[in-house]
Amino acid sequence: MKIIHALSPEVANTIAAGEVVERPVSIVKELVENSIDAQATYIQIYIEDGGKKLIRIVDNGVGISKEDLAKVAKRHHTSKINSVDDLLNINSHGFRGEALASIAAVSDFEIRSRLHDSEHGWQVKIKSSEREIKPIGIPEGTEVMVANLFKTIPARKNFLKSDNTEFAHILEYIHEIALVFNTISFGLYKDGKEVFKTANNQNSEQLLSEILGKDLAPKLIPIHADHPQVSVNGWVTEPGLGVTNRPKQFIFVNNRPIDDATIRGAIYQGYNALLGRQEKPQFIVMIKISPHLVDFNVHPQKKEVRFIDSHLVFELVKQAVSSSLGSFSFKTDPIVQQDSSTGQMIPTTYDFTQPSRPIRPFYSKSSNQNIEKEYTSQPQSFSSFEFTQTENNKANIMQVLNCYLIEELTDGMMVYDQHALHERILYEQFIESFLTQKGIGKQALLVPVTVGLTPVEIACLKEAQETLNQLGFNLEISDLLVTVKQIPTVLSDQSISAFIREYVADLLSTEKVTEVVKEIDDQSHRRIAYLACRSAIKAGDKLEQVEMQQLIIDYHATKRAFTCPHGRPVQVKFTTSDIEKWFRRS
Repeated sequence: MKIIHALSPEVANTIAAGEVVERPVSIVKELVENSIDAQATYIQIYIEDGGKKLIRIVDNGVGISKEDLAKVAKRHHTSKINSVDDLLNINSHGFRGEALASIAAVSDFEIRSRLHDSEHGWQVKIKSSEREIKPIGIPEGTEVMVANLFKTIPARKNFLKSDNTEFAHILEYIHEIALVFNTISFGLYKDGKEVFKTANNQNSEQLLSEILGKDLAPKLIPIHADHPQVSVNGWVTEPGLGVTNRPKQFIFVNNRPIDDATIRGAIYQGYNALLGRQEKPQFIVMIKISPHLVDFNVHPQKKEVRFIDSHLVFELVKQAVSSSLGSFSFKTDPIVQQDSSTGQMIPTTYDFTQPSRPIRPFYSKSSNQNIEKEYTSQPQSFSSFEFTQTENNKANIMQVLNCYLIEELTDGMMVYDQHALHERILYEQFIESFLTQKGIGKQALLVPVTVGLTPVEIACLKEAQETLNQLGFNLEISDLLVTVKQIPTVLSDQSISAFIREYVADLLSTEKVTEVVKEIDDQSHRRIAYLACRSAIKAGDKLEQVEMQQLIIDYHATKRAFTCPHGRPVQVKFTTSDIEKWFRRS
């Protein structure tokens, strides 16, 4: 039996680092918040190799004395609280006294600081729990350097993403914090190059345009609501300008970026019936509340809060949104679709007596030709549906629930999931194209489509760009924009901006691809699998007979795997014996 013993400070700090230091952006967040607490009016952030090699933060705050520097990075040493009562009235960003100790435990840590009106500053270097203090000539303020992240626990490096992705998370955080601290000048530098900069007292419109994009910012509606102990301010998008996935949604409580399902729910309810079925609004909501009415000490990284009166906050946020949107009068639950150039949702009226789209081009290995027939007649009702036989397999095919295809067999019937079926076909075509370097059908866009993405999404797409180019795309990627100039022909009837957003969201998800292709590396294979998924027809798409026939023909020409790349079944067979048992005929 093992004996209980006290952990050494080194082990304790390393364990604490596991909660506080998740990735480089976690360190940037802690250090920037310290600079804000130090009343800095400018904060410069320098990043090398995505923060793995170096994170350097420079500010012009009040500085730290030599005596306090000797206590820096010691666990549970802080200048921000003194008693338990202070935890119930927090006005600073930091308060636990754990962050610097945790950061120093997994890196080479150095801090330089000079008080205002002091002749010189002081420098502290911490390496392997050893610290050295000496005088140094520096400007007033504080400079913190964190080098060689996770040097003491190298296994943690395996969980970090690419340098571009890690930097993108940092940029996204700096965007967030700049929104609520427009009195501070922020500068962010990547490997020596300036990437983002704000000026002191930069006006809101200019800042919103810089962070959210010039297209979205002018269409934001300001919101406001007041209570003696709570105020709500911010901006929301007009109804119809939301997106289907990964919306830009920012929530702040006392200038802290947080993630709170209650507040998000209040915002959605504030829109009431003005949102489409799949529409997700975009917003910036800033809540100011008396410190004693909110508890920030509920999450290691302070991403969550607990309100004393959550109902009050919910109703006030809901009121702020609904009152600002009072002039809008869309019908309940409007049908929306995405604009192909902006990706924004547009209210649409449909004529349900006519099909809403031309037949999708399918690609047959047997004929190697596209089927591009336009609708010429009214859709048939179920009662008048005529079964036709395909030339290749002599089977009757019908569609039910706009989701499943039923093929009649000599010994029963086969039921196909139409999305998984098409996904399987496209997956094998994309894999073959990738391995043989033989391109599939491509289509140049007469008018290139430009899509605005977040820094994290842009970094993700850059990593997938080479794979996508091999499969028929021509993408140009800049800081926060991707311009699509060419697409695979199979996407010709899709909203390209919606496709790009959904595809990137897939890549950023944690869902795994169950299939393995030994000739292709895991990342490229994952990108191909998601490309097939997003390119395939969807559940709910009504298919014509010629489309159903072509799907079955193409599927019979594949390797006939019985699942899609993500492991969902493509087909289920019911034998004549099975059916007879259901009806007690056997």
